[in-house]
Amino acid sequence: MIDKCESPIERQMLDALVSLFRWHDHCIAAEVIPQYKIGKYRADIMVRAVYSYRQPVHVVVECDGREFHRTPEQKSRDYQRTLDIEAAGFAVLRFTGSEIYAGAKECAQVVFDEITRLSYCREAPGNGLL
Repeated sequence: MIDKCESPIERQMLDALVSLFRWHDHCIAAEVIPQYKIGKYRADIMVRAVYSYRQPVHVVVECDGREFHRTPEQKSRDYQRTLDIEAAGFAVLRFTGSEIYAGAKECAQVVFDEITRLSYCREAPGNGLL
């Protein structure tokens, strides 16, 4: 699975997510999928999670390295991509390479916390069957 990652920050994030969800497997069933196809996009990582018998939650994790996400044009493209993915029914969390390098475990915890929040908010993006 890690061989599908396209960058070191994606590998770090994937590893942190898999480790975190393995630790929480008593209360949440999660599938962590790198390079997940959503329409015309390929999400860096998609997490499908079911928390304590609730509806599945789908969260896309984008790992934004400086090389491809720093110019105004690139940021505009990322913004539109986020809107399109959310319109497809996914919640989207974006992390910079600096955030991931400084604390991949903390970034993974943000994802876990968002999944927990979405599991209890029926109308939130990312909550429901796809």
